[in-house]
Amino acid sequence: RNVKEARIAYLARMLKGAAAEDGPESITTTGAAADGATSSERLTIPEWQRREVEESSVAIPTSLDEVLVQAQTDFANAVGMEGKRLRLDILVPGLNEQIESRFPFDYTMLIECTLRLAAALAPLRTVVLMDSPGTAAMAQAFYEKEYGGQLCPHVTFQALSKQQSMRDKLNSADDAGEDDAQVYIVVRPKAVRGDQVLMTIENAMSKNPDASWVLLNPLLEDSETFGIRETDRQRSVLGEFEQVYSYRGLYKIARPALIPSERGAVLKRWSGPWKVLKLETSGYSLMREFEDKPNRNDVSSLPW
Repeated sequence: RNVKEARIAYLARMLKGAAAEDGPESITTTGAAADGATSSERLTIPEWQRREVEESSVAIPTSLDEVLVQAQTDFANAVGMEGKRLRLDILVPGLNEQIESRFPFDYTMLIECTLRLAAALAPLRTVVLMDSPGTAAMAQAFYEKEYGGQLCPHVTFQALSKQQSMRDKLNSADDAGEDDAQVYIVVRPKAVRGDQVLMTIENAMSKNPDASWVLLNPLLEDSETFGIRETDRQRSVLGEFEQVYSYRGLYKIARPALIPSERGAVLKRWSGPWKVLKLETSGYSLMREFEDKPNRNDVSSLPW
């Protein structure tokens, strides 16, 4: 109960844009104003949040809240620097498919992470694209139930699916400029045979190229779904997205019970190196830094 109340209070402060007595720190970005005119707007990081960021940014995150504070800050900074193709991976237990047998996928956790990331972008108009109309409605219902109010005014939920009219709208020649957002967050887009979701995202980006397009926990690199050639093309497209933040737990799977045990993590902060961390009795220790994203062989070859 206390953890839930703390999270509710945290998000409430984010949505209200609470500022401390000594004033906020702002990041300037350019985008369309609410009335459709182009203007300079400000992403404001309140002092209370900045203190939490400073405390957590020097340490290795050990909880979901600490991961989200780091991700929010890096995300707001990247958007504030007019980043147009961005990617975030938050693969903690409950969002990590590798250990789904022990920690089942938690959709409400994904929605909460998305809301907190979107809240950090106020006042920029942000559209959160879920995989279906049902999940979009569930996300909004979750917010209203858990936080007791309507969705923060700068955020809307929509669906990116064949069943929803948005695809037709995005692929049509008649664009409705009044609905254009400044940031689109595509939540957990997944490669499914017969539904080339990445192509849909590409078409959507071509209709609004000046917006920031963000992939959150994408699952689009599955060679078994589309074959090697199409997978290579998809990886090329994904390579255009800058990795703003990534946290992925590393686990050893004990056989035959297939019970995962944590052994470390891979952490990437905005504009920083990839870090492979080892979990020891005294906490995490840095094993090695990589300029590029380390693959499975890079990680397994380290002296665990």
